[in-house]
Amino acid sequence: MVKDPVCGMEIEPVKAAAIHNYRGRDYYFCSADCEAKFLEDPDRYAESSDPVVGSLTTGYNPELSGPVHVELPVGGLERGGVPWL
Repeated sequence: MVKDPVCGMEIEPVKAAAIHNYRGRDYYFCSADCEAKFLEDPDRYAESSDPVVGSLTTGYNPELSGPVHVELPVGGLERGGVPWL
């Protein structure tokens, strides 16, 4: 199942009324009306349906310039004799 970025309806990709690729991602629409609203202002809907851009593992985000601060947990450390996970 995929979510229509305009109305939020969950649909099966094979039953979508339309599909558009925007910024390298496919967006599926339940109706021609939702498709038309998306095409009027794709950034509005693409952003609301895609809160995470880039990689969660490397911190790389093509929409940002400069360094990105990423905090990663380290397992196996001990703090006061108690494993710190």
